[in-house]
Amino acid sequence: EDGGGMMDTSGMAMGGADGNKDLRSEEDIDQEIQSRIIILGRSEFQCAECGQLASLKPNMWKHIEAKHMAPQPAPCLYCHKMCPSKNALASHMSRYHRPKKC
Repeated sequence: EDGGGMMDTSGMAMGGADGNKDLRSEEDIDQEIQSRIIILGRSEFQCAECGQLASLKPNMWKHIEAKHMAPQPAPCLYCHKMCPSKNALASHMSRYHRPKKC
């Protein structure tokens, strides 16, 4: 690497100055998020980056993905909109592509 790329807060390469991102597998991303969660008790989780607390692990997961991870765009399979994260895609799907009730 020529050193011209950017790094996220974990020191992992985000891609070169031309904007091309190194694509990481979903498993790698999940492991990185998991490594940033401190389990304080049965229903208490803390962010290793900033100390934020949450009583539900999925909420801590969303916090870390949104605040401390390099954006990992996720495409909508229905309208091809590129959402900035899996959580943003889930919100988009719920709002715009929810199954119609009869």
